[in-house]
Amino acid sequence: MRLLFVLLAHRPGLPSFAAAVPALCILAATVGVLLIATCLKVLFRSHLIGRGGERVVRRALARLGLAALHDVVLADTLGHTQIDHLVRTSQGIAVFETKTLTGWISGKAHGAQWTQHLAGGRVRHAFQNPVRQNYRHCKAVEAAIGSVAVPVRGFVVSAGRARFCPELETAVVPVAELGRITTADFQAGPVAAGELEAAWARVVACAAETPKLRRLHLAEVLAKRPPEQVLAVRMAWGLLPVGVAAVLTGLVPLVL
Repeated sequence: MRLLFVLLAHRPGLPSFAAAVPALCILAATVGVLLIATCLKVLFRSHLIGRGGERVVRRALARLGLAALHDVVLADTLGHTQIDHLVRTSQGIAVFETKTLTGWISGKAHGAQWTQHLAGGRVRHAFQNPVRQNYRHCKAVEAAIGSVAVPVRGFVVSAGRARFCPELETAVVPVAELGRITTADFQAGPVAAGELEAAWARVVACAAETPKLRRLHLAEVLAKRPPEQVLAVRMAWGLLPVGVAAVLTGLVPLVL
């Protein structure tokens, strides 16, 4: 490649092209970097943000010294469902659905969807009500332990900087308040220690099947995605190698 540039540089009538080669290489590399960044944003941004919030909750639970399981996939009557955190407390088993959101969140506590308002309200994104989402998680845990003597209670944990409308404030728990909710009473009477230990052992045994179930759960999630999201993901995977090729095309001649 470098030899080609040298030949072009000494060929009569092409001095302007040879002089422009470094600029064209830099342009190709820049376009490639922008294309890669766009593709990675489409493919992984939401996932990485969510994982970041889950790590915050995981560390908070570790500081509280509570036994916990993270990123668990359980089978249920609808297929398979993924649970962010399961926590054994003295009062029962807590099921956490973590949300890492920004902006202003509006909606009804038991409505089908909540709405995220960004850019001063000019941009809106509707998403599934996490309270409803976590209800399914709780039912899967109840089926796994098979005992009504051990209460299972769900909580939506906010690990982001979002502000919630007054109706939703009581439906969401900030990370800073995890200590309070994990020591609160889940039911009127105490839970027998033996029952709680046996229930937690069954949850741990079911959670051990997560690696086998994860692919099934992922397939179910992809099947439910809107067509436009599926198309965007496919385009991102297709354009990612193009971006890499553009970067290499631009940088290799400059290095050689």
